[in-house]
Amino acid sequence: MAEIPLTRGQHIILFWEMLGKIGAPTESLLEKHKLPALLYGKEDAYLPIKNSIHFVETAARAQGITDCGWEIAKLYTVEHLTYGTRLQMANAPTLFQALRVACLRTRFEATNSKMWLEFHKSSLRVCTHLQGTAGHHHLEYPQWIQNILPIEIVRHFVGRRWAPETMAFEARYVPGLSVQALWPATRFLAAEKSSWIDVPVEYLGLTPINKERDDNTDLESALENPNSLIHSLRLLLPAYIDGKTPSLRDIADMANTSTRSLQRLLAEAGMGYRDILNTVRFEKAAHLLKETDIKITDIAMSMGYSSAAHFTRAFQNVAGVPPFKFRLFHRISAWKDVGLAESGK
Repeated sequence: MAEIPLTRGQHIILFWEMLGKIGAPTESLLEKHKLPALLYGKEDAYLPIKNSIHFVETAARAQGITDCGWEIAKLYTVEHLTYGTRLQMANAPTLFQALRVACLRTRFEATNSKMWLEFHKSSLRVCTHLQGTAGHHHLEYPQWIQNILPIEIVRHFVGRRWAPETMAFEARYVPGLSVQALWPATRFLAAEKSSWIDVPVEYLGLTPINKERDDNTDLESALENPNSLIHSLRLLLPAYIDGKTPSLRDIADMANTSTRSLQRLLAEAGMGYRDILNTVRFEKAAHLLKETDIKITDIAMSMGYSSAAHFTRAFQNVAGVPPFKFRLFHRISAWKDVGLAESGK
């Protein structure tokens, strides 16, 4: 039996709200396209993609809105993702991990969405595809959102002004000149096998910019929500990294809770205890790679790994690049910053 491709109501609500602000009628148009006449509170409900695209196209044409996909996409931020996706992304230690979360969670945004990562020369290509939509018109609307999502994720780690060198669409579509003018550093491609953007590999090991932390969170009170729990563990565990680390049962005892309750809270955030241990090890190793000249083998041993090869595999799984490249990228970036500072004197 064929599946019905569905999208989260949040994506249609963005356009629906935009129409409301210009006084455009929507109720009859939604009903005409067999969609709910009222969308209030239906951000996490699912709607048929085909009908949704037809609604957007009809309304955009009636209101004279050009490049409608962009008009919707520019309203889109990471805050519009599902709660579960935001929770897991908030705990991603690096850009690479955040993009992997997006890939794993993409079907919660659209049931026929596929998102994957490919290394391409000196970049990581973030690809998306809506399965079962061959022959559909105006797929540039959802494809704009598909491309904006990884761009927004990258900006959380690189800065708000970042833009990809290339943005590709599956649809036979290229943005109008007025939209292209807003993306002066970006080349647009049409009729590709998937929608995609390229992210420089040297960005993959970056940590979030200005991530707010409450260093006063204690382990027991942190059990009230998964994010606080993970944060408190990331404060606690560095003290044990160079020796014997506490077991999950030990942590549960410290928090005055059961092992099962602890596992449930971690699962809610999409993480296991070993994931958090690996994150803490990565953060310590990243600091040593950036700030010291300690040999990679010695760093591996100090982190409790049995070999440099084991450490390299674990580090690359988090950062997307091996330790020696991570150190090299950081040194090059630091040299560039010094050069810019000196040239500004």
